[in-house]
Amino acid sequence: MTPKVTAETTSTHSRVAGMTNARLQQGIALLEVLLVATLLGIALLGLASMQTSSLRFNKSAYSHTQAAILAQDILEKMRSNSQGTTAGFYDGTHTDVNTLPTAPICPHNQCDAKAIAQRDIRDWTAALQNTLPGSEGLIKLDKKFCRYTVAVRWQEPGAQPRADACLAADTAPEDTACFHVIAQL
Repeated sequence: MTPKVTAETTSTHSRVAGMTNARLQQGIALLEVLLVATLLGIALLGLASMQTSSLRFNKSAYSHTQAAILAQDILEKMRSNSQGTTAGFYDGTHTDVNTLPTAPICPHNQCDAKAIAQRDIRDWTAALQNTLPGSEGLIKLDKKFCRYTVAVRWQEPGAQPRADACLAADTAPEDTACFHVIAQL
């Protein structure tokens, strides 16, 4: 004997199949949401990494710009004190991170070329220390070519200094950036 198929049995079977399909659809939708959340998280981590790199590069560019401005500043002061420059009062200047040279005493604001050079070097040292903390500066005359080299070195995480861009003949430690300019006055 074969069972009699009635409308009631068929509708119950399709209801069970429909419920299974609904649960399957819910599971797939949950999986899609999880996948989208994972991809969104990865994208946001990448974005945060790019933002951090951007900030670091901006700070590096700012420091290099400040070093260039400070080097140009002392060169302009040297140009304005041509007697002191010719006499070599600026030659061999190496600023120290921890000390500030004493200011010259000029009666009635009448400074000679040496006192003006001392004041310029003091002001430049103070500007280096205020603008680029932990920085050093060097002014050196190349007598053969009658030109000055002004170099600035400062601490910058991740910087890889070039041997020819740093102060004097010493080797720069890691995380040190350097800037130098050569000018004929």
